Amino acid sequence: MIQDFLKEIGFSDKEAIIYLALIKVESESILELARVTKIGRTTVYPLIENLKENVNVTEELKKG
Repeated sequence: MIQDFLKEIGFSDKEAIIYLALIKVESESILELARVTKIGRTTVYPLIENLKENVNVTEELKKG
């Protein structure tokens, strides 16, 4: 399973869940990621920061 592999290479459980959610869609808001992954929004923010630092996840700001 991909999630198991991600954990083997250093992802936490929640980072793996968020990463997999991100690669399934082109873009997600933090609120939508929290809803889809069932991880609290305030927990998603630091996990996204970890992924940005360690896995080359980028953040896209949208106007509107």
